[in-house]
Amino acid sequence: MKPSKCRSFSIQKGQPTITYFNIGENRAPSVQEEEQKFLGKLVFFNGKSSETYEHIKTKLNTKMDYVNTTKIRDEYKIWIYKHYITSSIRFILTIPELNKTDLIKPDNLTHRCIKKWAGLPRWATNSIFHLQTALNIPSISQIYNESHLLTYADAKMKGDFMVNHVLDQKLDRERKMTRKNSIIVDAARALEETAAKNPNLFEEREKKLGDESNAQPLQYCICRGEDEGDLMIGCDYCKEWYHPR
Repeated sequence: MKPSKCRSFSIQKGQPTITYFNIGENRAPSVQEEEQKFLGKLVFFNGKSSETYEHIKTKLNTKMDYVNTTKIRDEYKIWIYKHYITSSIRFILTIPELNKTDLIKPDNLTHRCIKKWAGLPRWATNSIFHLQTALNIPSISQIYNESHLLTYADAKMKGDFMVNHVLDQKLDRERKMTRKNSIIVDAARALEETAAKNPNLFEEREKKLGDESNAQPLQYCICRGEDEGDLMIGCDYCKEWYHPR
């Protein structure tokens, strides 16, 4: 295990705290010093949506500034934004989850630039950019919603038993939220509406899930019990999962 590839993270009294850990004689960097990427998702020190937004904002600002300072005609800048920038940021919008407030901010940023390139005043409507009968440029919020909807639908349609179990647990938890909108709840609703229009959509998936659910359940811990949905602790050394009780 190389210290340069590891990140340390400590929680004390429910708050993230800087605690230095050594691997041999070398200190592993803290998540606060260097963000940790896990399965394509950046893990930030405070774990807040605002940190994710700042990361996306920095990436988007860099791309927009580069196009804005390029010495080409403004209409070409709009073409580059539509065909290249929107595609290049799709992945970083697919993994993290943003709240509606943070999602509006990058929309405002891109609208200001596009209006400048189009020669429109700042108070002009944004509809001309997004209508299919006009420029048909997707907004940042539209790309974010589409990416998450497609990712959720793709995971559900592939019919992997463990992945579907995790998604169902997350969906049940976030459906109980009353003060926060959830992209996964919106995605599940859209998929249910699609399935209602096409009843044969899930036939192959349900058959595959049925075959896997009838198989021997996975066993964990020294008790060789099953995953009951409660907290479990993973061991980095033996790669086994244990019940804390």
